[in-house]
Amino acid sequence: MVAQGEADFAVLDVISWKLMQRYDDFTQELTLVDLTSPTPALPFISARYQDTIRIQKALHNAVQNLTLGQREELLLQGLVALSQSFYQAVPNPPQP
Repeated sequence: MVAQGEADFAVLDVISWKLMQRYDDFTQELTLVDLTSPTPALPFISARYQDTIRIQKALHNAVQNLTLGQREELLLQGLVALSQSFYQAVPNPPQP
């Protein structure tokens, strides 16, 4: 919508922006204004009663079983286990 003049600006996550730059020609008409500090990606969440270590290993193995080309295509290098404190440290934006 920004490229078509229907919106003045957009806020995007960096992965979406990189993928749009890779596949969508309209990004050449756009200007990057600013970047925020990196923050943890969305977490994988499961029920409390699930074996989180087993799930982490399965996710890790799934990523490692991708070819290098597939990982590059997905902009996925690997998975990192972060504690809840990493997410809680991300400040909430100020109230309008």
